[in-house]
Amino acid sequence: MQKYFKNNVWAVVIALVTASIVMMIFESINSLLFPFPEGMDKTDINAVRAFTDSLPSSGYILVILGWVSGSAVGAYMLEKFSKAESKKRNILIMVTILTLIGVFNNVVLGAPTLVNILGLVVFYAGSRLGLCIADRKII
Repeated sequence: MQKYFKNNVWAVVIALVTASIVMMIFESINSLLFPFPEGMDKTDINAVRAFTDSLPSSGYILVILGWVSGSAVGAYMLEKFSKAESKKRNILIMVTILTLIGVFNNVVLGAPTLVNILGLVVFYAGSRLGLCIADRKII
């Protein structure tokens, strides 16, 4: 039982770390396209909120694509590393954690409501995409 639990926890951790790396890559590219203003204090939450309020809606496209891609890669990793009887549960755990972190992050940073609503959908959609790729149902 302990080994079973430990293997599943590690599979979810690997998936979350991999998903986070993919999302950070997209967000890094996005920050090149929409850089912080010169001299802005990035530790000042009000300054960061003012910046995110000033972003056009196109400033969130790469973020959302990163969410889809990250959750797809995470689900792919879980498909490969989870035991057969726990794959669906592990993916649900990963998707729930990613969704909560994504929405929390956007609420703190002041992202538009539409982006938060999309966050409730895109992590699940991305994980389904990752499962389809892992099962070779597409590509």
